[in-house]
Amino acid sequence: MRDWLMTDVEKAKFNPASIYQSPKQLMADQSISKEDKISILEHWEDDERERLVAEEENMLPSDNEKYILDEIRQALDQLGASHAGHASGTKHG
Repeated sequence: MRDWLMTDVEKAKFNPASIYQSPKQLMADQSISKEDKISILEHWEDDERERLVAEEENMLPSDNEKYILDEIRQALDQLGASHAGHASGTKHG
């Protein structure tokens, strides 16, 4: 799907950081449904876990990237989302 054909929600589901600077900004967006927020946050959580694994393998992120896994998990908790698939306690989820 071409980028210009995607809605902001679709873009955010594919690459959350391309639309939102933080989970707080996503949570403040009243135009996004709870279900879409959960989907976006879950994708964002997966992305952050992959970054942590890459960092551990000496593939360091750029200076302007920060890990926001705790913020993501707090937002998911606030939305009442289950962490069943992400609760293993490892970076892989």
